[in-house]
Amino acid sequence: MIGKSGKAFGEAAEAASLYTKAEADHLKLRLAKAITVWSSRLLSAFVILLSCVLILIFLGLAAALYLQRDFTPEEAYLIVGGGYAVLAIIFVALRKVLLEPFILKSTLNELFDEPQV
Repeated sequence: MIGKSGKAFGEAAEAASLYTKAEADHLKLRLAKAITVWSSRLLSAFVILLSCVLILIFLGLAAALYLQRDFTPEEAYLIVGGGYAVLAIIFVALRKVLLEPFILKSTLNELFDEPQV
């Protein structure tokens, strides 16, 4: 009788060990997936941000050069810089409305397996 319960205990301990190892491996895979997803998002966001900055620089230069026909170069660059400043102020004023819902939805989708509405 003791032999059977000892054998059953050994099998239960082995099953628990296998289960623990499988859960640890599953956690590692989920962590690797999350790291991969966030790394790719950060890298793509960096490339997009860099592209946008370069586009804004060259569009600003083109607009300033175009405005130089009617204004002095200093005035043209000030007009373009003022336009960028107005856009930046609008973005800062609306950042919570624009960014927080998107960030919250993305975070919830990453934390939970079911997509959030």
